[in-house]
Amino acid sequence: MKKGNVTQPPRLRRGLHKSVWENIISSGLIIDNIGVPFRTSFLRDVKSGGETSFWNDIWAECGQTLSSCFPRLYALESNKHCRVNERWGVMHGIWGGNWEWCSSPRGRTLDEVGELSRLIGNLVLSSEQQDGWRWNLNPNGRLEPVCPQKSEYFIWRVVNDRLPTRANLLLRGLSCSVVSHIWSPFWNWWRIDHPPNVAFEIDSE
Repeated sequence: MKKGNVTQPPRLRRGLHKSVWENIISSGLIIDNIGVPFRTSFLRDVKSGGETSFWNDIWAECGQTLSSCFPRLYALESNKHCRVNERWGVMHGIWGGNWEWCSSPRGRTLDEVGELSRLIGNLVLSSEQQDGWRWNLNPNGRLEPVCPQKSEYFIWRVVNDRLPTRANLLLRGLSCSVVSHIWSPFWNWWRIDHPPNVAFEIDSE
């Protein structure tokens, strides 16, 4: 797209046109691409176990779904959509597994039953609390800002294409020479060198 003799980059989608969770997911993809496991950093915080899938949600300390950690056991599971409180309960004061297999585990698969029980052995459910979420990139488990407020505002402006780039200034009928004239007193006040005055013409067509 061109305006005058300046080629403008494609416009970013305005973040305000998307839902909050769409923005979070989109941002998560960007963060994942720079090596920070953002999307997989959210774990189910199991309390009652009634809202969390035993096999298909990420909640155990292994950091993966149990279906990924124990594929042989998952293949034997009779109800692959069961909840945590359907597979883990207390009997005679002892917490343990309420397994329902299509066929009895044998050999290596039987060993995995023991490994699974040890992995979640400290889990104690509470019917008075609902399952929630925790963020394992923060020691306290809460999703909180991890950068200064000014940095957050700058990132918000980048995501929403609100920075005074040359393309955006053109859309508002401003040129770099006009902006340079406006900011010149501030540069003098801060005693910094003036950035190059990049002036360009806008075609009248």
